[in-house]
Amino acid sequence: MSIMGELNKLLYGKHSNPAEKAQPYYDQAMQMERQYYNPYIQQGQQAGGLMSPIYGGMAQDPVGHMNQLMSQYEPSEAYKAQHEEAMSAARNAAAAGGYAGAPGDVKFQTQLTDKLLSQDMQQWLQNTMGIQGAGLQGEQHMYDTGFGATRGLTGDLANLYGTQGQLAFQGQREKNKQNSDLVGSLLGLGSIFI
Repeated sequence: MSIMGELNKLLYGKHSNPAEKAQPYYDQAMQMERQYYNPYIQQGQQAGGLMSPIYGGMAQDPVGHMNQLMSQYEPSEAYKAQHEEAMSAARNAAAAGGYAGAPGDVKFQTQLTDKLLSQDMQQWLQNTMGIQGAGLQGEQHMYDTGFGATRGLTGDLANLYGTQGQLAFQGQREKNKQNSDLVGSLLGLGSIFI
């Protein structure tokens, strides 16, 4: 240890830096912050990864997105029952009228099938998009929560680091003052002996 350090220790006692004393508490606070924020941050990142391709597909290629959804469509059991009932009634009416199999009968049955199928498809699509919308809304909430947690953690850590920096500055300033005071005292003592 230097002579100045020894004299400083003798005259002023052991110097205690407030930044060093506070460091264990800052470390605990940072660990606690990360522990509690990280699950929300991770959920937000996962939600963003899930939503990004869906939103991107919807925005860049809405027809492709619609076609992808519609490729999963299968007629419902309700449609099948309604279609069978309607076709049976149409066939019976055509047979009773004596025009079964005529071009008008075929056209009517085709239009009836198209109408029923279109209604079923629209209902299926509306239900599917409603479920997808609810899912995306939930994921958006998770994303927003994750963003909020990230912002909260960043702000809290910035405050902790700022306070640490202030304490380190104050500790060094106090140490410099003590050293300056010591040098002044030694110079004052030296002038007595001169």
